[in-house]
Amino acid sequence: MSFLLKFVQKLILACLLWGVFAAPSWAQDMTQAYKVSGIQSFETADNLEQAKKQAMEKARLTAATSLLKRLTADQHHAEIAAMSENLPLGKWLHAIQVKNEKTSPTSYRAELQFDFKPEAVQAFLRKKGWSYADRPKPITLILPLYDRGDAVLLYEPENLWRQSWIRQESLSGLVPVKAATADILPLGMTAAKDVLNNTGLIAAALPQGYSTDRVLLLRAKVSVLSQNNGGSQLRIDVSFVPPAEGGVQTTPSPISYMAPVGEDLAAAFDGAARQVMRLLEKNWKDQLFSGGGFTASLEVLLPLRDLGGWADAQRRLSSIPEVRQIRLRAMTKNMAQLAIDLSDRPENLIAQFQSHGFKLTPNAPLWLMEAY
Repeated sequence: MSFLLKFVQKLILACLLWGVFAAPSWAQDMTQAYKVSGIQSFETADNLEQAKKQAMEKARLTAATSLLKRLTADQHHAEIAAMSENLPLGKWLHAIQVKNEKTSPTSYRAELQFDFKPEAVQAFLRKKGWSYADRPKPITLILPLYDRGDAVLLYEPENLWRQSWIRQESLSGLVPVKAATADILPLGMTAAKDVLNNTGLIAAALPQGYSTDRVLLLRAKVSVLSQNNGGSQLRIDVSFVPPAEGGVQTTPSPISYMAPVGEDLAAAFDGAARQVMRLLEKNWKDQLFSGGGFTASLEVLLPLRDLGGWADAQRRLSSIPEVRQIRLRAMTKNMAQLAIDLSDRPENLIAQFQSHGFKLTPNAPLWLMEAY
């Protein structure tokens, strides 16, 4: 038995060294926030190769800027826009996915998704001294109601508002969303009027995995505005249906989206959905920052007696209120390198770590954290 125990211990250690267990599930979820999808790129040039190069460069810059704005508070967004051309994009990019690619001898068009390296982006934000939020919110269920004037639509095929939210499912980052399907709601609630008349019943009938604070009823109305040049412009007004008692998430005020002149209804609904998503992400970031958003990241070396020492240290670190996330960078038999996201500056938390059995010693670039 002693031989078998030693073999299992060596196997676990080897897996840790190769990274098999190096990314716990709560850390893996974070990577969703570093994916930027739906970037539409179109460029023309003297030849296809040059057009593609220009399209990729501009799309990558757009994606990186969008990512930084997604993760940070509004107060940094003007500086992000000003520095965009000086961002170290080559060090950040992990992968590119290309869809709907169309080419000609002098043009390139595609829809792109950029996957960025969390550690590289986080290092940039820490160097800037900016707080960042990259923990996705649990999935939000969207009930998109289209008030067409003559009827309110929900699951009908002509409900283009719902189609926009289905497209948003693959684009969301910090706030993942899912457009409701008929099987999610209780029997007898397959039409918009049934939902509007029974909002208080929705919460009690939701399947496992959906809670009352993660459901949004979004009612959209369309107005057609005439322009002096004879053209027309669409305005989408979105209201968050007030919940009945016990009920469904709402937000403080409605929003309005002014579509560019000539934009069709489907594109206008997409624009309105993006505006709602920006509001949802801002509210989620504000909640993270006010309730302990990530303000600092501490890189440490932790001496270990054995693998059991790592399990004990992880358990104790997770019990410290100011610790928001723990990432295992590397591990050997007697040492672990960790990145710990904190809700305060490390120097302000030395006593707090000490109360949980850790001695913190400042050092550059890695602090020393000793368990006792």
